[in-house]
Amino acid sequence: YNHKEQNFKGKGRFILTSKDSKIEGLDISYSHTLAVIEAQSIQAHLFLDEIKQSQKEKKKLPTFKGGF
Repeated sequence: YNHKEQNFKGKGRFILTSKDSKIEGLDISYSHTLAVIEAQSIQAHLFLDEIKQSQKEKKKLPTFKGGF
């Protein structure tokens, strides 16, 4: 993690989990300031009931970008 630029880049396979999703992919890049997660490839399993609850609570989630 680069604290000065508030970003992170990693090579290889990754898994991100939260109460509303499980994200798997390859070669992650994350920008805290832009709230964007990018990856060479990405597959998301979204738990829609949890996402709807988060939206009701007005929680801000990062934007995901990936190659298809």
